[in-house]
Amino acid sequence: MPVYNNKQTANPTFSDKRIKRGLYRAADGTLINADCNGSYNIIRKVAPDAWKLVEGVEDGKGHKPAVHPVRIVVDPLTKPKREILALL
Repeated sequence: MPVYNNKQTANPTFSDKRIKRGLYRAADGTLINADCNGSYNIIRKVAPDAWKLVEGVEDGKGHKPAVHPVRIVVDPLTKPKREILALL
């Protein structure tokens, strides 16, 4: 991950590629949400040893983090409050 340097002459290169808005493809072909990718990179910058105790996260050889966001749209005019709360 590049470090900011105002005297830097060469542009940094990135291994990830933006596929479309909100979606990135990692160097190994894994698709990841842009927000998840950004938060992971912030953690790596701020706390480089954060994943030290969790084997396989940083090097990708162990378990890969998996996030499957689900969008739930509830129309409060058609569902009773009890059913809405049961979904949460």
